[in-house]
Amino acid sequence: MIRSLAFTTQGRLHTKDIEIFLMPTLLADTNLFLWVDLENPTPEESQRVLESIFHFHPLSIEDCVAVSEAPKVEEYTPKEGDRFTPYLFMVIHAVDYSRKDGVFATSELNFFLGRNFLVTYHELPLKSVHMTEERCLRGTGHIARAPDRVAYTILDGIVENYKPALDELSLEIAQLEHEVVQTPDKQTLNRLLQIKKEVLHLRHIVSPQREVLARFAHGEFKLIRPHLVPYYRDVYDGLFHISELA
Repeated sequence: MIRSLAFTTQGRLHTKDIEIFLMPTLLADTNLFLWVDLENPTPEESQRVLESIFHFHPLSIEDCVAVSEAPKVEEYTPKEGDRFTPYLFMVIHAVDYSRKDGVFATSELNFFLGRNFLVTYHELPLKSVHMTEERCLRGTGHIARAPDRVAYTILDGIVENYKPALDELSLEIAQLEHEVVQTPDKQTLNRLLQIKKEVLHLRHIVSPQREVLARFAHGEFKLIRPHLVPYYRDVYDGLFHISELA
């Protein structure tokens, strides 16, 4: 599924649900910012958007469509013959945990961030992406003025969701440890061990993502405007705090 939104530099919605063949025209307009969200896209949709419209580097496309456990950020600068404009490619992981269902899940989110575009790619629905889209459409806080601001808002939502997941895991561990002491049985012990493995999994996710966000927090990338670096630093600080709790 492809969702697409074009905004003015004042953050006002210009158009949505854009036909793919019209995207190059909007990209050429320096007064507009284009956000294309690919959610569980077909191979044809991925090819048309990532290759035919944005002409992203083949290595970043390969990393995007493949499942990756490793968070990363890479800067792509065009060389002679390349058709893309400078962009950042980032892989990050969102988490979700439900005590009711007993399910801990991670979801990969890929970003292609350019001067006047943002492409997000994910297989599963992501709350942080959908909430950011809603805020952009409502015009909340001028989020949609530029892609680096939208990317920050999505990342902030992802990090905010780590804390409830960690809290839920911690509560279940405490409850299971109490049950093991009171009425020990194999099923409860196995569940406790499983939850502790999930906490370890969370640590393995958070630690490398902290390294990725540290590069944004230090103002390493020119595509992130200087006045937004403190906002990215705040996201990094939040993730650092969570990594200390995990």
